[in-house]
Amino acid sequence: MEADTQRRYEEMLTTLETVGWAFIRERLSETAESQDKVLNMDSWDNTCRAQGRLFTLHQMINLSDVLKEEMRMIEELEQEGEVDSLEL
Repeated sequence: MEADTQRRYEEMLTTLETVGWAFIRERLSETAESQDKVLNMDSWDNTCRAQGRLFTLHQMINLSDVLKEEMRMIEELEQEGEVDSLEL
């Protein structure tokens, strides 16, 4: 992984380790819990919208894990020679 790409991921992960991000994650978790009534939607369109919102909330709540997995995948692809470098 290029040094600049590595640095960017490390900076994002450092941000996610702050107390402020913990508060944001807590608020997002509360929002996700209140949106967790997908099965009781009155139409298919509303169900799809709610599922999309829940997916986005899940990604935000677990952003640290998502970034770490992206880093692992980039390194794996680079080792296999499938990519030269990736930019954010």
